[in-house]
Amino acid sequence: MQRLYESDAVNTQFIHSMICEEYEKNLFEEILQKRIMNGSVPSSLDEKTHSEIKEKTDYWTKVFYEGLPLTDFEIDV
Repeated sequence: MQRLYESDAVNTQFIHSMICEEYEKNLFEEILQKRIMNGSVPSSLDEKTHSEIKEKTDYWTKVFYEGLPLTDFEIDV
């Protein structure tokens, strides 16, 4: 692993293949394409858009693992 890191052969796809299940890879790939993941800070003009994207990706990640939230009808039954 150290040799791969030093030769700059370690990327996010490699890490996903090592730690993620097959069914999770597409989800994480989509999230990484939409969110800022390199430590950069969005400008103040882009903060609203960044917050919306973060909320949406967090919501869909939760739905992916836990399912859709119950409706009032389902809770009352």
